[in-house]
Amino acid sequence: MTVFYFAYQEAQEFQDDTLRQIGLLNAQNTGVLHKKVGTDHEYALEVWQLNSHALPIWLNSKLTPGFHEIQNGETRYRLWVSDLQAQPRLVVAQPTAERDELALNSALRTLFPMLLLLPITLGVFIWGLNRELRSVEKLSNQIDQQLSHQVPEALPELDIPQELSHFISAINRLLARLHQAFIQQKRFTADAAHELRTPLAALSLQVQNLEHAKTVPEMHERLVPLKAGVNRSIRLTEQLLDINRMQSVALIKRPLPLAPLLRDCIGLYFPAADEKSIELSLEVDEALSVETHLEALSLIVCNALDNAIKYSASNTHISITATQDGPCWEIKIEDQGPGINEQQLQNVFEAFTRATETEVSGTGLGLGMAIAKSAAEQTGGKIFLMNAPSNSGLIFLYQQTINPKG
Repeated sequence: MTVFYFAYQEAQEFQDDTLRQIGLLNAQNTGVLHKKVGTDHEYALEVWQLNSHALPIWLNSKLTPGFHEIQNGETRYRLWVSDLQAQPRLVVAQPTAERDELALNSALRTLFPMLLLLPITLGVFIWGLNRELRSVEKLSNQIDQQLSHQVPEALPELDIPQELSHFISAINRLLARLHQAFIQQKRFTADAAHELRTPLAALSLQVQNLEHAKTVPEMHERLVPLKAGVNRSIRLTEQLLDINRMQSVALIKRPLPLAPLLRDCIGLYFPAADEKSIELSLEVDEALSVETHLEALSLIVCNALDNAIKYSASNTHISITATQDGPCWEIKIEDQGPGINEQQLQNVFEAFTRATETEVSGTGLGLGMAIAKSAAEQTGGKIFLMNAPSNSGLIFLYQQTINPKG
């Protein structure tokens, strides 16, 4: 239809130019009332003076200047009428059959090669599309096979359409992250089961020992380790819930005065520090306010304090300092414990990593640091752990940039 339309328009313009030129050529011949140009009735042009008696009845002598189309019986004419100021005024007419035939022939000459090439083009297109879709179907089957794997594997990046190469690479990067997450989750689950099994088995033995107590003093004596075991199990369960919550919930930061939060954390761990005669000191500007999440920052500070007290020897000192330097603020907790081996510092933020061989209750430094790391990621902060100069203790450092909009 588009080819015929443009061919029709071109034929009409050609016919209009012919009518105009014939009219202008005959405008000087004032003595001609009617003139026929050509012998073929279907294609001949006829020229009339509008005010002559020779004008046929199907032509209106009051036609306006320009082009018109008029039906006369079974024949349709294309007309050109000269300007009002022209003397004499002329009308040139020609049947439109010539124009339509010219448009049709021109369209057919254009369409025939296209119609011949269309099956070939369509066949090549279908062949190429099927070839590309076969590779996509192969990838789809490989993705479906991943459902039977415990850990997803990377998709092959060979023999795939070039248009899909970047898409497949992005999927493989995502699968690599999922693979790492699955491994970490599997390891975390195994470690958690192991850590829970140990205190639960100890509790079972302690309950059996309690059943065999024959006197009230002996019963009270055996209740002491039982209570300690229950407290360790409760603490471990709380830590597992904390790390799961930090990894799954998006936190909203709000303005928060830092000094009261630090004092509350110190108050929670003061009895444990006092039991070991550990001195706790706090240095913070009372006016310092930061934009963070209360629960997340409390978990960070409390876990750092818990590990500092747990691994510090008796009659030592732990300092807590909060400062602000330009757009960055930080909390530093420095103890006088044994520190951490430099090689173990690389893995200290992984869950259930025990940093030293010191016999302490709980699950080691790693679970607390894993919780702190998850909370820090949620608040947009960073945690650094380093040995103090001359191996005189461990320095825990939490840094966060002040929100410009805060």
